[in-house]
Amino acid sequence: MTDHLEYTATDGKGVCHQAKSSLYSSAGDEALSKVIDLRFSGYTWRLLASWKNDTSDKEQFQYECSSSLTVTKGSEADTHWKVSGEFKGLGVEIGGASKTFSTEEVTTTTKKTLTGSIDPNKSVYLYQKLYKFDWEVWYILDAWGKNWTVGNWKSSGYAHKSGTTEISSFDFLTTNSELSGKETISCKSQSDVDTPDRYTTKQFQDCTRSCQNYLHDRGV
Repeated sequence: MTDHLEYTATDGKGVCHQAKSSLYSSAGDEALSKVIDLRFSGYTWRLLASWKNDTSDKEQFQYECSSSLTVTKGSEADTHWKVSGEFKGLGVEIGGASKTFSTEEVTTTTKKTLTGSIDPNKSVYLYQKLYKFDWEVWYILDAWGKNWTVGNWKSSGYAHKSGTTEISSFDFLTTNSELSGKETISCKSQSDVDTPDRYTTKQFQDCTRSCQNYLHDRGV
């Protein structure tokens, strides 16, 4: 039997949060912006600890745990484009319930001590919710009187950086039996987001020199 229960988002390709910001701007000439798309991909109830009370008296348990944000893929892109900052105060609707990530959950490793009781001849299993997100950064060039999606170098598609982030949250669950298996869950997606195909794609080599240099210097 596995020691966790995993939920996969039924609409994991939907953007649950989008942030646009300016990278540089030359009045009357050109401007470059970045777009960060966050997609909720699921969560896992991960087992932290378990206790068994074989006595006829109620017992107490105590466990020190912590929250954290971990970039599991794309750490260099996260550093360049400050993706992790978008999780601070992020609110999402998952399975009909709302979740807002606190500062402590996403910017520092904060410790908490959990306590509880174990009934006689019972077991207790302590779980922590681990949220999972996929993210993507892409770019919009404002030049020649039009917005363009920055494309790839001499090939189809658009220039982007992607990665995955996991958040060990301050959501905990205690049960008298182990959780296991896999299920699906929905997440409300934004309906008014920009997408790369909203704008005409201009291949990287045809973008302005400033745009090429700016992105190339940052690993794009």
